[in-house]
Amino acid sequence: MPTLYEVKTQIRSLEGTNKLIDSKEIKELPSILEDGETVKRVVKGSYEQKNGILVATNKRLIFIHKGVLFGFGIEDLTYDRLTSIQHKLDSAFGTITILTSDDRIDIQRVDKEQAIAFSKYVREKIARFRNHFFSNKGKKLNDPLSKAEQIKKLTDLRDAGLLTDEELLVHEQKILDV
Repeated sequence: MPTLYEVKTQIRSLEGTNKLIDSKEIKELPSILEDGETVKRVVKGSYEQKNGILVATNKRLIFIHKGVLFGFGIEDLTYDRLTSIQHKLDSAFGTITILTSDDRIDIQRVDKEQAIAFSKYVREKIARFRNHFFSNKGKKLNDPLSKAEQIKKLTDLRDAGLLTDEELLVHEQKILDV
């Protein structure tokens, strides 16, 4: 679990995030992030009438909202659950729309430039996941080397936070015909 200092250092290295560095939601990140999880993008916005921050890490998206006096909540999505991300800009703000196979999440009142950069990063993560996961199509399953390569790729996906340990085990069993 990273320290608050480490989290703030990661955020300071990101363009356009200086205004967010002392937000109450940022202070919660050390208790939310897993070992090896790093912050890649952060935007401030509103989701279901709750103000908070949307964080893209190397493993997942996290929306954190904290009430004025009481209340705290997080919602997260791993990249393998995402089907797409879009952004829409109006005269003052942007809206980031995250789509999964069964949900639509709109983060409103986002800084326009940050909405573009955030969407681009997440879109690239989704594409990398799909390319990496489906690149073994057409290999012979009885080739021991190809099985090892497939398991290595799955392990890489798990290490990147795109698969859970349980999902990794299920896919390994299918490859090995266990």
